[in-house]
Amino acid sequence: LPAGDRIAVIVDSSYSMGSQVDELKKAIGKLKEAAQQNTVDFYIAVAGQPIAPKQSTFDTNSAQFYGTLQTADMLSQFASGQTNNQAYDALVLITDEGSYELAEDNVELPTLTAPLWIVNLGGDVPAAYEDNLLQSLEASKGGVDTQVLPVLQKIALADTNAIILDGYRWQVEPLAEQTAGESTDDQFTALAARQFIRAQSRTLDISQVEALDEVHAIAKRTSIVTPYSSMLVLVDERQREALRKAEASEERFEREVEDGQNDLTQPGNPLAAASIPEPGQVIGIFIMAIALITIKRKSVRTIPPQI
Repeated sequence: LPAGDRIAVIVDSSYSMGSQVDELKKAIGKLKEAAQQNTVDFYIAVAGQPIAPKQSTFDTNSAQFYGTLQTADMLSQFASGQTNNQAYDALVLITDEGSYELAEDNVELPTLTAPLWIVNLGGDVPAAYEDNLLQSLEASKGGVDTQVLPVLQKIALADTNAIILDGYRWQVEPLAEQTAGESTDDQFTALAARQFIRAQSRTLDISQVEALDEVHAIAKRTSIVTPYSSMLVLVDERQREALRKAEASEERFEREVEDGQNDLTQPGNPLAAASIPEPGQVIGIFIMAIALITIKRKSVRTIPPQI
């Protein structure tokens, strides 16, 4: 666990967190253990209000959960509540899965002065993160987890450029020239490539196309998906040609967002396009109509009146 660090803990108090009280108690318990060797300050993010002043602990029994909060809201509350510009070694945001659909695109986030670690209680993470948030996570050298303990371990290893993931400690170190590229274990190569790309994203200027090309080349060679690459299924030659043109474009790493506004504001009218049947279809319909009339007449029976 870390020692001698200053850690700011931002707690989500929105309504959905009420179903995560048991998990929240466990997380607070781990943070209290870490407070024995570190300075841990708790900040409670409240819907529609400024963030509560920092406190040395958090009582889940007296907490009230209401309203809705997005990650950007909580980070903005925390940034605006820092009146004394307190410096921290790490920021830990405790929340739940949340709703990605409710998050606003391209929202402006405050500048992070320490690694941001998001803990999604309940074992589930959002289906996706908003682009600016994902970029801020990578730039701050933070990350995402579903438990507090692994996050504390990662904070402890921050200065060693190592990370704890799935029970393994990963560390990227330069190799001698004669030993580089000798691995033949394809299954391990993909795992190692993911960690290498993570290290590259923290040492290279990812805002530059050349750095993104370098990272993308590694992902493509090892067939892995990263925050800077995608996996596409190409069906025909037209799609392959479109991909080749997109890869050669100067804006090849600019994601195109389709919000569907055109379809919503000017929906197509399925009744506006009138279809004219073929002559053969007209003759077939006419014959079927005659046949139905004939069958109907044969099925009529005269029934004597009942007294």
